Amino acid sequence: MKRRVFLRTAGVAGILAAGRAPAFAQGTRLNILRWVDFIPACDVELKRQAPEASKALGAEVVFE
Repeated sequence: MKRRVFLRTAGVAGILAAGRAPAFAQGTRLNILRWVDFIPACDVELKRQAPEASKALGAEVVFE
C-alpha cells in the first residue's frame, strides 16, 4: 500500500467515524494592536486600508 493511498483512506475513515462533514470557520475577526506612530499619517493610512484588507482576507480587520 502506498503512502498516499493510506493517508486518503485514513482521512476518509476519520470523516466517517466523526459522522459529519468537516466544519469551516465562520465570522473570523483579526484585531491588530499597535502603538500610536510618531508619523500620524501612518495611522490614518492603516485605518484607510482596513476595509480593503477585510475584503481581501475574508475576515474583519480591526486596528486598535
